[in-house]
Amino acid sequence: MSFAPLVVAVLAGIAVGWFNGGHLSELRRLQINSPLLVAAVIGSGLAIDHYDIAVAPLVAVIGIVAGVGFAFRNIHLAGMVVVGIGIFANLLPVVLNGAVPVRADALVDAEMIEEADIAGLSINGSRELTGDSTILAVLGDTIPVRLTSQVMSYGDLILLVGLADVIANGMRRRKRRARSRSGQSALIARGSPDQLWGIAPKPTPESPTQYSAMPDSAAPATVPVRTTEAMSDSPLIPDFDVATQSR
Repeated sequence: MSFAPLVVAVLAGIAVGWFNGGHLSELRRLQINSPLLVAAVIGSGLAIDHYDIAVAPLVAVIGIVAGVGFAFRNIHLAGMVVVGIGIFANLLPVVLNGAVPVRADALVDAEMIEEADIAGLSINGSRELTGDSTILAVLGDTIPVRLTSQVMSYGDLILLVGLADVIANGMRRRKRRARSRSGQSALIARGSPDQLWGIAPKPTPESPTQYSAMPDSAAPATVPVRTTEAMSDSPLIPDFDVATQSR
């Protein structure tokens, strides 16, 4: 896949993000892990396209695996799962066939070759023409793009959609914690029952007036009071203790 579709995907993501009220400055706040894996993907692609190396299929696998690893390391970004699916879809035919399957008719439709040249066509690098023994040929380079004179795969399309989605979601404005004039973080009331200031009252009241406007300063004293001897001797009045509150 050339850089032209990547540029289109980036511009599409920016357009969608801007339409939804996003801003490019928000992209700087994205937490991107393992950026060196992207360098490995780009480096492997350039090596295959510009140099005739004998281990081109192995280099292609290394680059695709690096792309899958990058997507997994950044799965927290919205849309990165789609990117990972696209990269994995490109990895399967390479692992199963040892090269990227390319449909010859797609090359003709993309105006890369003439139909008369198919019989003597040979492809170098990490690609090979599809045949009867090709496994999962549908996941190879089968989609002609005449505008850019190239052939793409379904995995490439999924990857581009995911890339545009990552950019569009990354441009969305993040809510920032409000700051007071003194520079301290302002607490946002959320109706929490937690007491944020003062001394919490004891769970058991010390007196009936504890929560009134003029509560007692201390727990009331209790004194035992017994009935008179005459009353206690009466069979109708039992012997009991009475606790009175001090005022």
